[in-house]
Amino acid sequence: MALQASLYPEGFPQRFRIAYVPDSRQLVCEYELPVVAIVPPQKAYRYVKTSDSITESSRPASQIKSMYATVVAQVALRTLHEIFEADDERNVDVIVFNGVVDTVHPGSGKQIRPCLITLRTTRDVFKEIDLRQVEPLACLRHLSAAVSANPAELAPVRPVLEFNMVDPRFVAESDALSTLDTRPNLMSLSPTEFEAVIQNLFTKMGLDAKQTRPSRDGGVDCVAYDPRPYLRWQSCNPGEAVSPHGRCFSSPRSVRHPAKRGREQGHSSHNQWLRIGFLRVRTEQAH
Repeated sequence: MALQASLYPEGFPQRFRIAYVPDSRQLVCEYELPVVAIVPPQKAYRYVKTSDSITESSRPASQIKSMYATVVAQVALRTLHEIFEADDERNVDVIVFNGVVDTVHPGSGKQIRPCLITLRTTRDVFKEIDLRQVEPLACLRHLSAAVSANPAELAPVRPVLEFNMVDPRFVAESDALSTLDTRPNLMSLSPTEFEAVIQNLFTKMGLDAKQTRPSRDGGVDCVAYDPRPYLRWQSCNPGEAVSPHGRCFSSPRSVRHPAKRGREQGHSSHNQWLRIGFLRVRTEQAH
C-alpha cells in the first residue's frame, strides 16, 4: 500500500487505520503522528578550538512548538496526496483525515490519543493545490481543516468524522420525514419507523446520522455526529421532538416516543436520550 511504502525519517510511527465507504466513495484515514520529541532540542553545534570540544545551543521552546505544528501539517498534506495519487482507478472521491498522537498524558500518566488535526476534502478540491508552492499551515486553512491550537501541548480538536462512525452495523437510511404529512398522526409509527424519523430529523438538522440494524446493535438504534465546531441546543417539548421544522433536543432531558406516552405504569416505552456532540439515540425499557 502507498502509505506503507512511504519513506519517513526515524521516529515517525507510520501507523494508520483506513475505512472505505463504497456508497459515498469516501475513505476515512486515522493516521498516527509523531510526538513533539521528533523536533531536535539542539539548535546548533559549535567546535571550540581552545578546548578541543563541541558545545551545543538549545532550540527555543517557541521554535520547537512552531516546527512541530509544521510537521503535523506536512504529514497530513503528504498523506492526502499519497492516497489520491495511489488511487489509479479513482475509487476515492472524498478523504477524511484524522491525525492522532498515541502518547502518555504528562499530568495523569495515562495513555491518551488526542486528535491534533482533522479535515475532509474532495479529489477535485485537492488537485487544484500546488503542494510545491504552499505553506503547510496556510494550505490547511484553505482546506478548512481544524488544527490544534497547540499541538505540542496535545490540545485536541473534534474529528470531522469519528473513525468509529464507519461501522458495519449501519444500514441504508430510509426516508420517513417526506411521508409524515400523509399520516394521521405519529402515534401509528412502529419503533423501527420512529428510529428512522429520528435519523431523518438529525440529517435535516445538518448532522451526520446513521441508523443501526434492528438486532445485535449493542443497544444503539441511531448514532448522530455533529461536524460543526459549535451548535447551540435548545429545549423542546417531547411532542416537538420529531417536528420536521428542525426543533432541537436538550441534553440530558429525555424524549419519549409519542406513541408510548400516557400508557399505564408497567408498560414498556421508548425512552430516547442524546449527548451533545456525539449523539446516540437508543431504546430502553422503562418500568
